Amino acid sequence: MKSEAIDTDDRPLVVTWESTRAGGVGSANCRRNPTEQPHPEELTTQEAKRLLDSLREFGKGLLVVFSGGDPLERDDLFELVEYGNGIGLTVALDASLSGGISLDCLERLSEAGLYRLAVGLEGATAEGHDAVRSAPGSFEAAVETLEAAREVGLPAGVNTVVSRETFEELPAIRDRIEELDIVLWNLFFVIPASDCTLENVDPSTADAIMRWLHEASNVSPFDVRTIEAPQYRRVAIQRGEIVTGVRDQFGTYAGDGIVHVDHVGNVQPSELFRKSVDNVRERSIVETYREASLFRQLRDRSNLEGRCGACPYRDICGGSRARAYAETGNPFATDELCPFEPPGFGEG
Repeated sequence: MKSEAIDTDDRPLVVTWESTRAGGVGSANCRRNPTEQPHPEELTTQEAKRLLDSLREFGKGLLVVFSGGDPLERDDLFELVEYGNGIGLTVALDASLSGGISLDCLERLSEAGLYRLAVGLEGATAEGHDAVRSAPGSFEAAVETLEAAREVGLPAGVNTVVSRETFEELPAIRDRIEELDIVLWNLFFVIPASDCTLENVDPSTADAIMRWLHEASNVSPFDVRTIEAPQYRRVAIQRGEIVTGVRDQFGTYAGDGIVHVDHVGNVQPSELFRKSVDNVRERSIVETYREASLFRQLRDRSNLEGRCGACPYRDICGGSRARAYAETGNPFATDELCPFEPPGFGEG
């Protein structure tokens, strides 16, 4: 999805909405802390529709991703997918799979206008995936869901967490998902959190993974994207690829091209940048995205500090602001997952 013509000071490219905390398998993806029951204050159907109506104000081409927990735990899911699609939004679903998704359910989602479904795979086999997710049977459920999506003609993607526990499996996972005819592979690099059971790779390993992913992206029949690892753009340049700007096919940036709404309506820079700025019940998300101080600061790369601030790739990468915030409390600090040393940094 290229986006050079879109001014992300004015509007995001992607909005993620944590539609519920209910359901889901484990918290291994370090993004979710699922519960058995919905939060009593999660957005109602009418509040969710008002949120979707406000998102339409951003203009055409906006991708809205329903996440969770497991969005399938919402009784109004089909209604909301159909509503969003009907008002011109592009609606995708990030399912955490508390169980497999039936063929009938996938057909209903497709009929409602769902653009794409994504499920998580943390291993190429049940042994690896189920161990990471601490959920026996979840690998089989994910594969069966992807196969069923293919059967009904619903485009599907895979989400994989890159961690010390999973990174050696990445080539095998890539080969496995190629067999499943997916359209997108999202690789989430760990952001430290109290509910996260996985550990990040070290910086040199992260760069090696980026190089491998760049090679894999050139031969894979599906798109490959990194989440909270924007140094992939630096690696791509170093390997001879022309990258024209941060707002292109290489992805978005927390608060700059992406915005997140949690299950009770709090507005945050991204799904992994857990700092609430406003609430959609109290202020329009359009106004928050455009005017909130944190969002405006995140879109100004001159605010970056440390190695990220001195880096010649600052404008094309900028480091993960979610990781900097999680590790230091300062969203503009160095992203320590990146090993790159800017020329002359620290001298004198």
